[in-house]
Amino acid sequence: MSMIEVRIPEFPGCAEPCGACTRDDDDVVVYVVEIVVKPGDQVVADQLVAMVETDKTTLEVPAPGAGLVAEVCVTVGDRAGIGDLLARIQSD
Repeated sequence: MSMIEVRIPEFPGCAEPCGACTRDDDDVVVYVVEIVVKPGDQVVADQLVAMVETDKTTLEVPAPGAGLVAEVCVTVGDRAGIGDLLARIQSD
């Protein structure tokens, strides 16, 4: 068994300063607006784990693999950046 990390992915159109995303020292700032899993939940690949948003864009964050949610590392309202850890899934 191994751990799968669920991280905030790149937002489409936010690779360079574009006015659609708030930036903090050239990093895109996102906010966690919904978490749909909790520790102990069984998830399948591509199942929705969380929703994050910038000023103008909302993005669904899917599970990159199947397994048991071992840890949720954020709470609703948290400010985060691209690549930050949202959750860990213990793979089957």
